Amino acid sequence: MADELEELRTRLAARMRQLNIAPDDPRIGPLFAQVQKLMREPFMVEDGVHSVRPAAPAAPGFEDGPASPLAMANLPAGPRALVRAYIDEQSAHAWYVHAPALSASEAGRSILQLSPADRACVAVAAYLAWTSKPHGGPCGAALRRIVSDLLRAKLEFDEAQVLELIKGAVHEGFCYSSYSPNSAVANVLKRHVETRGLSPAVGEALAGLRARMVHSHADHSSEGRKLIAAVEAMLANEDSSVEAAPRFRSKPDAWGKAIEAKLSTLAPDVRACLTQLLVLASQGGDNAKPAKGWLKAAEKALASVACEHHGALLLDLIECHEPGVNIAIENQNTLRALLWLAAMAAPTAATRRFEAYAQKCLTFSSPHFAYLSLVLGNAAIHAFTLMPDTLGVGSLARLKRRLKRPGEIKTVDKALAALAAARGMTASELEEIGLPDYGFTADGATEVSVGPARAVLMITDAHALETRWRSADGLKLSGPPAAVKEAHAAELNALRARVKEIGETLAAQRLRLERLYLADREWPLDLWRARYLDESLVCNLARRLVWAFQLGERWVAALPEQGGLRDPSGAKIAVDGERTRVRLWHPMQSTVAEVLAWRHRLAELGLTQPFKQVHREIYLLTDAERSTQTYSNRFAHHIVGQHQFRALCQARGWNCPAFGAWDPGNARPHKRMVERGLQVEFWVDPVESSMPNETFQFQYLTTAQIQFVTTKNEPIALEAIDRVLFSEMMRDADLFVSVTSIANDPTLADRDGEFDGYWSRAASGELTESGRTRSAVLADLLPGLPIGARCRLEERWLVVEGRLHTYRIHLGSGSVQMGSNSQYLCIVQDHKSAGAQVRLPFEGDATLSLILSKAFMLADDDKIKDRSIVSQITRR
Repeated sequence: MADELEELRTRLAARMRQLNIAPDDPRIGPLFAQVQKLMREPFMVEDGVHSVRPAAPAAPGFEDGPASPLAMANLPAGPRALVRAYIDEQSAHAWYVHAPALSASEAGRSILQLSPADRACVAVAAYLAWTSKPHGGPCGAALRRIVSDLLRAKLEFDEAQVLELIKGAVHEGFCYSSYSPNSAVANVLKRHVETRGLSPAVGEALAGLRARMVHSHADHSSEGRKLIAAVEAMLANEDSSVEAAPRFRSKPDAWGKAIEAKLSTLAPDVRACLTQLLVLASQGGDNAKPAKGWLKAAEKALASVACEHHGALLLDLIECHEPGVNIAIENQNTLRALLWLAAMAAPTAATRRFEAYAQKCLTFSSPHFAYLSLVLGNAAIHAFTLMPDTLGVGSLARLKRRLKRPGEIKTVDKALAALAAARGMTASELEEIGLPDYGFTADGATEVSVGPARAVLMITDAHALETRWRSADGLKLSGPPAAVKEAHAAELNALRARVKEIGETLAAQRLRLERLYLADREWPLDLWRARYLDESLVCNLARRLVWAFQLGERWVAALPEQGGLRDPSGAKIAVDGERTRVRLWHPMQSTVAEVLAWRHRLAELGLTQPFKQVHREIYLLTDAERSTQTYSNRFAHHIVGQHQFRALCQARGWNCPAFGAWDPGNARPHKRMVERGLQVEFWVDPVESSMPNETFQFQYLTTAQIQFVTTKNEPIALEAIDRVLFSEMMRDADLFVSVTSIANDPTLADRDGEFDGYWSRAASGELTESGRTRSAVLADLLPGLPIGARCRLEERWLVVEGRLHTYRIHLGSGSVQMGSNSQYLCIVQDHKSAGAQVRLPFEGDATLSLILSKAFMLADDDKIKDRSIVSQITRR
């Protein structure tokens, strides 16, 4: 039985490495716990029946195996006793669990106090014991900790000890580094070869180790490829004295073959120069960020070449790599450093190309449950920090908007923070001053010549980009002329790429301005004018928002209009440029009367705001929340779709784990606000009965409490939270629930019993703040609509008098009931609806647009042609 269990664990570990599954993956934790429990109980046969006897208290993993008895015999009695004591202390830890550091236990501290020579002997003996069984056997966690902690001190090893380490590595296979001391051993071997040279005996042993690694298929994983590269680097010392000049040797994978072919087409002098840069890159990409010494060497090397020309060639070499295709670890490290070199050599040409490359590398592959290339994607993002001035800020802002996963966004935030810190400012300030102007004038227009024609790019009132064409003599054209399409296709494609980039930059600025509420930013008046009213890319946004101006001890809200700043009545306000400060106005900071005045003022001016501001929902602390003190149940007990919920969380900057057939621990949806020293958490639980067998993820979640905690995870009283911040976080929670609730799924109407009546209650329940805001907006809109005479508001419903029936549309969920018996009417959303043609006072409320589109359709219900809707109406 013991042999069968040993074989099971060996095969399981091999299969894990093949599938790139980490030992601490929560999905397999229970399985390993079961195997570990069985391994601790020796089986023996008595009278033909299997019986179990308790395991001995000694450390069997240290004394069993072909190598460990000899190693233990060479240890002095004192160190041997200390090692045995430490292993006995940690015997409860499974091999896949990290044992505590040596410094955390009395026996471990005694081992650290041994002489360097004794510690070296203990490290060798522990490694040999660890390699004698898969993962070190039952005591693998303790043995791994002994080796790793001792080797961290850079001990001196003689050649005999080095050969013992190599023999142990050969026996184990040396194929992976996670949950093993193999990386620490590789560093010891590397240090020995670098300081003492490669002796024939060590060289022969390392060659045997490499052969063993190839036989064990170490190159099938990134960890194994890295270890192979380390062994090959040691073996390369054998002929280093023969080579006078360094040569670049790429590994023969797809990228290595592609760049060799590319280099062969270049002139000899250009090829020689690029080869030198490739050699430099091969020495600088071992870590996530370039070392300071390597950066100095790179600057020196680039000073002697034609940077722009050679930088463009480096970009071509980089793009020979297709993210997602297997690449040798050495080539990956070289490619990582090439990204940094190209950013330094040709930053202007690199920005847009790196942006596309980073986004492709950070594309998440669901079948492989991994990014196409996380290492190279992060390296491309870091490359923007090496560009001069603020050249990379626009690309980082666009990436931050397009990337969805919190890990990717965090990497972009770190890059922005690094750029800001280098300039002595905050990341928010950097985003303000780092905007490219693209040549736009104050009226939001710029011209680009494309062959014999001119393209006029205009920023519209909706903050979108419109392209108008003119001939060389100024005549208006409906589009690019045929001569441009045929003879200037490259210029036309470049223009289209530029238009796309500008459009993405405009969209990113709208999100940036809305995030100002969380940052609580203020500016001196002159600085605000320069960065907002006079900035061509954001002035269209800024002039459609209400701002607050500090006049003495009070704050006054005003709208930038033609001729100055005006209050809700249209009266001009006077400001002092030296003492006045400005911030983005929030309705929480004004009275109800003033908010209503601003709504009427914007309606008179016909302004559509880039996001909800004067109609923004506000959330005041309730008596129930004062009673609970540190948490809110305002949005508890809802059932939401997990996929939509997680997607919306990530879009709003929240981190939301996946819930499935594994233990997520204490992970829950949360949003960190480092500048405020807190985070907000929205507790959820999976609906246990909603897991499809093919995905292993729960389909639905139930919502629970919301709470604010410090960076040390200590609850904060809700009354101590800034009122605007509290309102904004509650607004996010309201958005998550109202958009992703199953009440919005019309297909669930007939499956009500599955959710204990929740669908019926939520689809027609009391309105939240977002629903009440829609009611207020519709009250202003209905009189001016063609169907206004046939519509009215009743509590939480928009009532529509059709020609065949009377319909009620819920202002929270958008669900429809008809007739006096409130029969449910299933209508699937039509994105090309009449509601989209109605001018709304703000952008971004898809549910309000959906309600209007249903109202327009149902008002003329005798003209509906959709068979599924007609059958429901006539069947009634």
